[in-house]
Amino acid sequence: MFLYLEGLPAPIRLCERSLPVADALASVLKDWPSRLDKSHDDRPVFMEIERANDGFDIHRVDDGWRSRETDDLGVVSSTIIEIIDGYVANGTGLGLLHAGSAEFAGRLLLFPASTLAGKSTLMTRLSAAGHKVFSDDLIPLDLATGEAVATGCLPRPRLPLPPTATPEFSAFVESHVLARDEYCAYIDPGVGRRAGFGDRRAIGAVVLLRRSTTRVAARIEPAPAEDVLWALVSQDTRKDSVAADMLEDYLRLLSGLRFCQLHYSDLEDAVRCLEAEFAGWPSEDKDGAAVLERDAAPIAVGARYDDESGPRFQRAEHVDFRAVGQGGFVVDRRTNRIHHLNPTGLAIWRLLEGAATQDSVVSVFAEAFPDTPAETIAHDVDTSIGLLLQLELIAVSSGEGGSER
Repeated sequence: MFLYLEGLPAPIRLCERSLPVADALASVLKDWPSRLDKSHDDRPVFMEIERANDGFDIHRVDDGWRSRETDDLGVVSSTIIEIIDGYVANGTGLGLLHAGSAEFAGRLLLFPASTLAGKSTLMTRLSAAGHKVFSDDLIPLDLATGEAVATGCLPRPRLPLPPTATPEFSAFVESHVLARDEYCAYIDPGVGRRAGFGDRRAIGAVVLLRRSTTRVAARIEPAPAEDVLWALVSQDTRKDSVAADMLEDYLRLLSGLRFCQLHYSDLEDAVRCLEAEFAGWPSEDKDGAAVLERDAAPIAVGARYDDESGPRFQRAEHVDFRAVGQGGFVVDRRTNRIHHLNPTGLAIWRLLEGAATQDSVVSVFAEAFPDTPAETIAHDVDTSIGLLLQLELIAVSSGEGGSER
């Protein structure tokens, strides 16, 4: 049998023993138009799902990806990730962000993924509070219009719920479970609390989640522009995007948004904090326009800058650079990768705009930070230059305007 899903370039082939997966996918991908059919032409399928004695074999045909899952929920979760990726890659022009998203006062908050941030559980709790959830894992983005596009996929919080979960929230989860195992559960919060396939909403803000394992009062603070931009570009999961274009797309997106960070330990406290902060949207609510173009102040270069001996380093010819906030971003055109520079890395990068020795960089840092021990400065500079060399973002200068490999 063949499962056709709107927007995919080809159907998913399922063997007879794996047909229940089609029903499970349809129940989790709410409102995503689909149909089962016995026929298909000679073109390659998008995916194949075979039932083996000890689980399921999944094969994505166009890129060769394979996975073995041992249970029904595992095969559904893995397949959904590939379905959403295939949908976005099929000529939509959309970005694809690993993030939660929920509606507040007519606009979306984006919560980029980070380790143990509690993103999926928070999205489920927001749905219980009546907020429409657009995603808890992957959300397509129209970076040209600043809108998110829902896939209709249900939220999937981890189990067990955190100890701070109230009895009321635990009861909500239990009463809305669609499918579960010992690690997670798909929750159907109901119409009005989840976005349907193709629903669009303007993005209003990006919120970085800072979850604490110790008790803290929930609070929202401004987030550094460079941290927000890195959270977005590092969580864009597209396989075929051009790094330089992606960086510029997210810069444009952020220029029209608020961005902040939520520190929290308790779910109820976090929800109250978000609802108080985003009960409405003032007419002047954009952090990005003023912050993204603000250039970090360079370290002053003293007379000793170029008096040291040793190999001279300079920026590689195959990289592009963009300063954002107090950090920087280097695009390697050869590897199609984006690298994030912290303030120390940015300062070193600026000093390597023209060829410079490592000793001269150390001298400049020592002059700029006289209270920092010399050995600490030397170690930090050596580590940073070593990493830049390893990544081939800088090279030894040939002394004639070029560089040596």
